[in-house]
Amino acid sequence: MRKGRRFIPMAVVFCLATPMLALSAPDCRPSPERPYVCDIGEPRTLTPVELERLVETDAALRATIARIGYPDLVQVQKIKVEAPWLNWEVRVYYRDFDQMMAFGRAFVLGDPKVSLMRYQGPIPPAMAARTP
Repeated sequence: MRKGRRFIPMAVVFCLATPMLALSAPDCRPSPERPYVCDIGEPRTLTPVELERLVETDAALRATIARIGYPDLVQVQKIKVEAPWLNWEVRVYYRDFDQMMAFGRAFVLGDPKVSLMRYQGPIPPAMAARTP
């Protein structure tokens, strides 16, 4: 019975440490603005056709575009995040407003239907130089 008591704290420590280990992986590049998200690889710029398809399925992105118009640049970035978030996000850049917005999807009962704006802030300096 005593052995079981030792196992429970170790399991709790492992479960709490797992997200921290994932965010400290060598291929993880956290941003100063959002330390809870790690970029994996380089972002991919979406074509206008791909953006239109995405707008059809992503309610949060569709509402933002309806409110302020089409962005100057749209990218998809693979990320490391904790559940319930999907491991990619869509980032839109509005140069005239100096705004970057990141949209993500969350799983509810195994289905990634919830779409939300996860971040809104100024365009990071490294990205400002690349924004057309």
